[in-house]
Parts: sequence; structure tokens; C-alpha cells
Amino acid sequence: MKKTTVFLLRISITLALLVLLFYKIDIRTLADVLRRCDRFRMAEAFGLFIFLNYLVLCRWQILVRALGIDVPVGRLAASYLSSLFFNLVLPSTIGGDALRTFDIARHTQKHSGDILATVILDRVFGFFGLITVLVFALLFGYARFNDINILWATLVLLVLVIFFCGAL
Repeated sequence: MKKTTVFLLRISITLALLVLLFYKIDIRTLADVLRRCDRFRMAEAFGLFIFLNYLVLCRWQILVRALGIDVPVGRLAASYLSSLFFNLVLPSTIGGDALRTFDIARHTQKHSGDILATVILDRVFGFFGLITVLVFALLFGYARFNDINILWATLVLLVLVIFFCGAL
């Protein structure tokens, strides 16, 4: 009963936020922007989105197999895509990760702590990848900003990434 109430509350909050968002947006302006956009670039962006999520799925599959947990790729993909949907729709990103954890734990009859470890490691590796891209972008784009603080922040992030990668 409590789970259903919490789920319905989260859905209600999401729907209220979506209604508020669409209330604030001029639909005609949005439609005009969509008509004028470069459809090739939009398709390119969508393709990149699909490709990057495929890579994330592969990374998670490697982590799951490293723990000796045998899950069919199709099942991992269904669980990952479901969690991606809930992360995008619900006002919390943790809900999708919990869904992924409990879904695979239920499917494999393994302790959910093992699956949760793979989800957390997947998030950590994704974060380090993002920080690495940020460091390179700041190093190569420093001249555009021409601010010494950006260079210092980049160096601090680089040291932190190297330190934490070494700690893992």
C-alpha cells in the first residue's frame, strides 16, 4: 500500500511539473523552432544518444559479468532502458537506479547488494568519464575564456581524477 502511494505521489508530481512546463511554454514558438531546426543534426543527435546509451549498457554488462552474474543482454537492456525512462520522467534519478537494481536482482535471484554495487560503479565510471571530458574541454578551450581560475579548476579536477582512478 505504501509503495503504491509513493509511486502515485511521484507520478502526480511529475505530471504537475510537466503541466507547469507546458503552461509556461508557448506551443507555437516551440512548434516553430522544431520546424526550423536542422533535421539532419537532430537525427545525428538522436543517433549519438542511442550509441552512447549502447556503450553505457555494454559497460554495465561488463560490471555485472565481472561479479559472475549471468544475465542475458536483452534482460539487461530492458532493465537499463526502463531505468533510463524513469530517470528522465521522475523528479529523481535514483528511482531508475533502484528499478535497475531490483529488477536484475529479482531476475537473477542474487542479493540486491551485488547488483547495486554494479549500478554504483557504473555511475562512478560515468562520472569519471564526464570529468575527463570536462578537463580536456577546459584545457583545449582555455583560450576562449582567458581566465586563470578556469585553468586552476581544470588542474585541480585533473589531479582529483588521477587520484581517484589510482584509488580504485
